[in-house]
Amino acid sequence: MHPLRRFGRRLTVARTALGRGMVVGALVAGTTVVSVLAAPAAPAGAASNGYWLAGAKGNVYNFSYAFKGSLVGKTLPAPIVGIAAFSNDGYWLVSAKGNVYNFGLAPFKGSLVGKTLPAPIVGIVRSPNGNGYWLVSAKGNVYNFGDAPFYGSEAGKTLPAPIVGMAYHDYYCDPGYYLVSAKGNVYNFGGGAPFLGSE
Repeated sequence: MHPLRRFGRRLTVARTALGRGMVVGALVAGTTVVSVLAAPAAPAGAASNGYWLAGAKGNVYNFSYAFKGSLVGKTLPAPIVGIAAFSNDGYWLVSAKGNVYNFGLAPFKGSLVGKTLPAPIVGIVRSPNGNGYWLVSAKGNVYNFGDAPFYGSEAGKTLPAPIVGMAYHDYYCDPGYYLVSAKGNVYNFGGGAPFLGSE
């Protein structure tokens, strides 16, 4: 069984090479899976159950939801580390260097291309309205694009372990988000993300 950790509206599969010379389900042999993503609530009449898997080389595997594109065969500046859903009709991929790739109806709202980063990007999270997103780094830096507001970060602080996940939370229309470290430390930002404990 592959360990899972929550990351926004998705579960991130630990970066373990699947297959090792054989095909596992619909995956190409040897694919390194970095994310499994379920889309936000689907519109009336649309498929409501499904998910995508994203690989470190930009592979995207669709289950129930439509395939909207991938980066297969392209030379990437860094491995893909995350995927976020715009809806069941589009998604974004993000690389460790902050490159953002949009597919389907997912709008491009910016990236970190050409910038010197203090640490690799570890994920991407969709804003509530889907017109923006956050990128988060292993050192707790948070970068906001489009309509995704900035509520704070752990930038410049000494952390006990790298940040590995981020989750948006809206508490009675008061938004915020959480960051979590590899050791289970939880950091909350914004009024809509109350601290409820950590490991």
